[in-house]
Amino acid sequence: MCIVCKKQNSNRHKHIVVPNEAKTQTFIDKGIFISSNSRCCSDHLVGKYFKQEALKALKHTSPSTFFNRTDVNDLLDRTRSMLKDVGKLNFDVQISMSDDDFVNLTGLTKQQFDVVATHVTDLRNSEVRSIRTCLAILLVKLRTGLSNTILGTLFSLKSYNIRRSVHSARESLIKNFVPSFLGFNHMSHSVFAQSHTTPTAKTLFTGNNEDTAVLILDGTYIYIQKSSYHMFQKKTYSMHKNRPLVKPMIIVGSDGYILSVLGPYYANAHNNDASITKHLFKTNAEDIKQWIKDDDVLVVDRGFRDAQAFLESLNLKVEMPCFIKKGQKQHTTEEANSSRLITKVSRWELETPSTCKYADSILNAKDVPLETDSDSDSDGFIEE
Repeated sequence: MCIVCKKQNSNRHKHIVVPNEAKTQTFIDKGIFISSNSRCCSDHLVGKYFKQEALKALKHTSPSTFFNRTDVNDLLDRTRSMLKDVGKLNFDVQISMSDDDFVNLTGLTKQQFDVVATHVTDLRNSEVRSIRTCLAILLVKLRTGLSNTILGTLFSLKSYNIRRSVHSARESLIKNFVPSFLGFNHMSHSVFAQSHTTPTAKTLFTGNNEDTAVLILDGTYIYIQKSSYHMFQKKTYSMHKNRPLVKPMIIVGSDGYILSVLGPYYANAHNNDASITKHLFKTNAEDIKQWIKDDDVLVVDRGFRDAQAFLESLNLKVEMPCFIKKGQKQHTTEEANSSRLITKVSRWELETPSTCKYADSILNAKDVPLETDSDSDSDGFIEE
């Protein structure tokens, strides 16, 4: 019988012997001793440790327990071994870190971290780090922007171990996790229109039509170091910002939900917001033409002015702040109010400060896929 849910062993509820790590976790966290022959359902475990809900469900079954010499020695050895890891970041032993620690370091709660960990199915434990540690290294780096050297100190690993862990976790998340939560293919048009369109946007732009989606588009910047590869250096230098960068195109809902991030694109004059938008539809990126419907609303800024006629030719409605006409000194009342309504819907959702410190830092140019690298995904770059 399972010591957590009290269910009998069956084909549906497979029982396994409780791992030693889970026994020690339970003893330290709840003061409950689990005997050597105890079993539980595999669903209650994450790796070799109990899930938080499983720990909460565990109850004392006897007011006293008899220990022999072997039990005492094993318990003390396991407890000492676990306490040795308390001084470093250890995401395998959940009792060593609080929920606030998880949120501060990764941006996720313990429960959310466990969910993400279930998606990285192709990661494997190695001699120097576990699957959960590998995932945590990437999330901590994204959250804090710390260097590999400092992360190595925090996780008691070498810098090259950190670098390999970041690469492995990133590849696994891109393959197994990201497609389910980002991109036009992860959510249907009807679900997005009904769930991620605010009442204000519906009233202003759709006439309260439940089937019309309101999309906010804008290009953002990721600053990078100057590359030694001249052609890449030339194409990533922005005359507007006077520094090298690449431009992802962000597509969000009126409630701030990120539907898709496309790119990155070069920063030269060929890749302004309007040309990037045309490129998305002409190449049918992520099957955007099949996803988007007639009369859908695209809320954009004035940088998309050269793409307005193109988008309207696709039977899309474009909402853009007005321009002052030649010879006109200021907007009319209607034009000013119209621009304010667009700003109210779009700017707050796009300008919300990011919690990802890594994206705010200056990235190494090697972290950006090069056009000449046959192993990289360079489809996002527009050619001259």
